[in-house]
Amino acid sequence: MMDHWTSQRVLELAPDAASATAGRSQANVTKWTSLGHDDVALWGEVQGSGKRPYQVRVDLREPAFKCSCPSRKFPCKHSLGILLLWADRRQEFAAGPPPDWVAEWLASREQRARDKQQKAASGVAKPVDVVAQAKRSAKREANVRAGVEQLRVWLTDLARQGFAWAQSQPNAYWATAAARMVDFQAPGLARRVRELGDSTASGAGWQQLLLSRMARLHLALEGYSRLDALPSSTRDDLRAYVGWTTTRDALAEQPIETGVWTVAGVSVEQEDQLTVQRTWLVRHSDGRPALLLDFAAPGQTLTQVLACGSTFPASLTYYPGSEPLRAALQSRDESVPPAPWPAHRDLAQAFGRFAAAVTAHPWQERWPMSLDHMRLLPPDEQRPVWRLADRQSHQIALASGKLLWQLLSVSGGHEFLAFGEWDGSAFDLHGAWIENAYYSVSRFANPPSLVRSA
Repeated sequence: MMDHWTSQRVLELAPDAASATAGRSQANVTKWTSLGHDDVALWGEVQGSGKRPYQVRVDLREPAFKCSCPSRKFPCKHSLGILLLWADRRQEFAAGPPPDWVAEWLASREQRARDKQQKAASGVAKPVDVVAQAKRSAKREANVRAGVEQLRVWLTDLARQGFAWAQSQPNAYWATAAARMVDFQAPGLARRVRELGDSTASGAGWQQLLLSRMARLHLALEGYSRLDALPSSTRDDLRAYVGWTTTRDALAEQPIETGVWTVAGVSVEQEDQLTVQRTWLVRHSDGRPALLLDFAAPGQTLTQVLACGSTFPASLTYYPGSEPLRAALQSRDESVPPAPWPAHRDLAQAFGRFAAAVTAHPWQERWPMSLDHMRLLPPDEQRPVWRLADRQSHQIALASGKLLWQLLSVSGGHEFLAFGEWDGSAFDLHGAWIENAYYSVSRFANPPSLVRSA
């Protein structure tokens, strides 16, 4: 656990590029009045703008952070700075028992973890007014169904007007239709409407993108109007698509999945004024993927901190659905060395699995794939995009050329195991197993670089 940190992996934890830069500035021993560590934690005091130095604590088992500075970033620049020092200047840390302000923090974290486990085991929860809850749910269901019917009419009118007419509409046209869906308590449908508007300005091939999104939305609206006649797993898929959230009780009914998992990819996106972090885990025993989502409203920070390539035993609960991907992390143990996982032997096998998934869940927008025996092909005169090729010379286009020359250099043109997401037109490569290490794209390294985890 104590030996797995590198400066690149630390920078993967930065909430944004500015924090990564600021964190580097704090990785200076002269700024710290004390630095210490034991088997599980780091701590230090760093001089800030005030009279008293800031107290910084890092629990390496998560990792988890706490700093007495007023920053709302998480982790803050001081937490990143001390972890960068640990990665590069470990000899500067004095080994020994933690001071009281660190020991109390660690003890409080352990107590909260025990309380959470006891609460889950006892099944004791805050009393719920079942009648009132049922009334609220029924009222929302009626609102959503009314919104579905209104959107069916709107979508039919859009199709009749034609694509040229759709492309000529101002942003207000799409925003107004989306706002209606919010009023009907269907935020998922509101996002789909905004995506239709975005399609008209997406550049070459916008017509096909708009058509595919309209078709998927039409299928969802027709399905929701017949919700009671559908299998329970399909109902779960549709309700999630429309914007219903899974209750804690429903999630608690799902089985616990255990195993050793590797963080195969981390990305941060903006959706509807929310910052959304997507963290992909892959289980070593069978290659099963799991998607952890973390959300932050404006002014808030993301709280889930997992570095690409980190590997640990953990327990997860998958959200219900016909092809479950999203999961909730229930517990995790200390990190272990990473290792490759089972993957599709070629593209034909991978797309056979993708076809089965889309058949069961037509509203799946992105599908994770682990692809073994891949080679990286640079653009050429016939194909101006980067591609992956399998042993049968079948190829798949990559969504981005970022850092691929470096990856080609590291792989030496040889085969590797690739992990990424297929969106129906291109493969978004998150990382690759090359020899005995996992390489992922650093989000905030400057200049951009590959992060090696071994």
